[in-house]
Amino acid sequence: MEKDEIKEEFAAREEQLKIHSDLINEEIGLMSRILQIRQQLRAMGIEAPYSRKIEENIAAVNGNALPKRRGRPPGSKNRQKGENEADEKKSMPLYALLENISMLAAKPLSHAEYVEAAIQSGYQSKAADFSNMVYQSLLKLVKGGSFTKNEDGKFSIIVNEAQPAVEEKPIEEENPLE
Repeated sequence: MEKDEIKEEFAAREEQLKIHSDLINEEIGLMSRILQIRQQLRAMGIEAPYSRKIEENIAAVNGNALPKRRGRPPGSKNRQKGENEADEKKSMPLYALLENISMLAAKPLSHAEYVEAAIQSGYQSKAADFSNMVYQSLLKLVKGGSFTKNEDGKFSIIVNEAQPAVEEKPIEEENPLE
């Protein structure tokens, strides 16, 4: 009886292997067809999702493994910069804006006055505490030697003797038709 049981078990396993083999071949056929369709779409300029994974699966089943994908993972593409970020990059740095405000004021200003002037000038920042950011920039300018902090807590720009302060001249409009 043991021989009969072994033969039955062997026949059952052979049948399972045949079914499994048929399923694998059917899956390979389907994946190959999907890959062909995706390649046709790619040739038309349409990028189909998951085509790389399908290629990898087919290559793995056939025994020809594709090289591993390098670089960034598919879900972490560089996000496009929003309008605010692009404008912020093009705008003047905060320290330069503070220097301009100081030159235009021509008198020492307090921290609050610098904050108000920076906001009125249209400076945009994503900082949670813009007031602190302005204060830190003022302190950096003091350490850099281009600003001084008075005893009363007001900041003023240091004008070099070799470089006099820029005076604003009114723009004379010329009429080209005259």
